[in-house]
Amino acid sequence: GKIERYFSRGRRVIEFSNGTKKFQLGFSMGSFVIFVNGDLKLAHGDGRTSYYYAEADTWHTSCPDGLQVYHFKGGQSEMHYKDGSRHIKFANGTVSKVPVDDLLTLDGSDKF
Repeated sequence: GKIERYFSRGRRVIEFSNGTKKFQLGFSMGSFVIFVNGDLKLAHGDGRTSYYYAEADTWHTSCPDGLQVYHFKGGQSEMHYKDGSRHIKFANGTVSKVPVDDLLTLDGSDKF
């Protein structure tokens, strides 16, 4: 079962029997879900969806244009584009572009 509580301006909270809670922030403002394992899911009002994997301490954001953005525990971040290319920023500040058919750093040197 579930318990739903309604508030002004379209806000509501849904509590599920397994302990998961969903918070609806209001008309077109988005929502977020807190899972019992510590994971979070955010639905932004602009169409983006972010998911936090608690065990891995990692964020993954999906954008309406197909862009996928990852932020990892160690400080690395990645942008995965719809065409298959990637932009990676390592924790030490090194930045690499990964084209669909090749792997090159921004300075043009091979990473193989």
